Amino acid sequence: MKSDRQNPKAPLPRRARSAHCLVRCSERGIPDSQLGFVLRFGQRFRGANNRIFYYFNGKALEAARTVLGARLEALLNTVLVFTTRGICVTTFKRSSPQSHWVAA
Repeated sequence: MKSDRQNPKAPLPRRARSAHCLVRCSERGIPDSQLGFVLRFGQRFRGANNRIFYYFNGKALEAARTVLGARLEALLNTVLVFTTRGICVTTFKRSSPQSHWVAA
């Protein structure tokens, strides 16, 4: 089975997201079907408490367009935050990576 980074169309299973993440996705209009794009094409960073951040920036948007030919502008600046156990705990929008994030 392909991982989400290899299969951009695979949505995250519900069990892989916290209730908080589900609420934030709903509030920010991020559909389940597009979370896989953030995982596949987003920049990966490590943050506090070993959290893993996937950041969908302009470079990710261009890479996704090249591969998928899809219009994903709505995902621009989306961040997904995962625990080391692979659970998505939240999502938010940010215009640039935070200074304490380290490329992973």
